[in-house]
Amino acid sequence: MAASDKQIGQNLQQLRGARSQKDIAEAMTELGWKWSQTTVWSIEQGKRPLRLAEAEDLVRVLDLQSIVSITAPAGEFEYLVTQTQLQQAQRELVLQAEKVLRLQRQMVEELNQMPTTTLDERAVRGIEWDLRETPVELIYDLAKEHLPMVRSLADQGGPFGTALLEGIEKTELTRANDVQFTFGEASDGEHPTAH
Repeated sequence: MAASDKQIGQNLQQLRGARSQKDIAEAMTELGWKWSQTTVWSIEQGKRPLRLAEAEDLVRVLDLQSIVSITAPAGEFEYLVTQTQLQQAQRELVLQAEKVLRLQRQMVEELNQMPTTTLDERAVRGIEWDLRETPVELIYDLAKEHLPMVRSLADQGGPFGTALLEGIEKTELTRANDVQFTFGEASDGEHPTAH
């Protein structure tokens, strides 16, 4: 079932969020369309149809995955918006994980350049802790906090709650089998070590 012009307009209004109609019009103008704030308003009110070629560029302007989010009929739109937000959050998560790993490497390089005798035992333990907390560990701990709620969703039936639960359980299994962290004593008898 195709969405009406009015539904497409409502979708656009929600998808642009806090961005102004003027901002959307300017972005579309930069892509070669003769849009004004009034054009955006007319589309959102269902008074002007959104052309397919325009929708394809609007996807880029709104940073969406496809025109399906814009043209979705009522009932499908909400989950498509959430799906888009999820995909954006996943991309951001990867970028943040890369940042954590880059900063950890940088910290090791900087520490290797200074004499460790200047660091007291408390500082050494804090540094070791910061370096052991990889993005995988941080995310796994967060996923464990949400596990009871995810199990509840899976128990309600349907394949989607089960898919989420399987993803978390797969992470738990991978962590248990592939990433063996055992904390013991270092050769100096004081500092924990990871193997």
